Amino acid sequence: MTSLFLFGGFTQQATYWQQNGVDGYGKRYFLTPTLISVRWEDATDLIVQKMGEEIPSKATVYTQQELTVGDFLALGNFTTQSDPFQLPENAFEILQFLSTPSVLGYNTLLRAIL
Repeated sequence: MTSLFLFGGFTQQATYWQQNGVDGYGKRYFLTPTLISVRWEDATDLIVQKMGEEIPSKATVYTQQELTVGDFLALGNFTTQSDPFQLPENAFEILQFLSTPSVLGYNTLLRAIL
């Protein structure tokens, strides 16, 4: 169960593109995009990847479901667009996904870093 009462709830919608594979030339393919309820916060920050490389993030998105690094999110309804790469100013790759349980373990905060 995820609780977001501290952040005002999941009052926004985002389009989620889940990667479905890569062809022989490196082009990514995605499943049909879906709408999910989120809390989207535009905020720039530096994140450290596994190899120690620092890269800038553009947003933190709180969700009610687990998402996968490498998939894409866009704030709003873009479900008519099958390829997030055709929305370069709106769709962002998930760089990190964090799951933080509450102290008592009753709730889990799920965050996608874009």
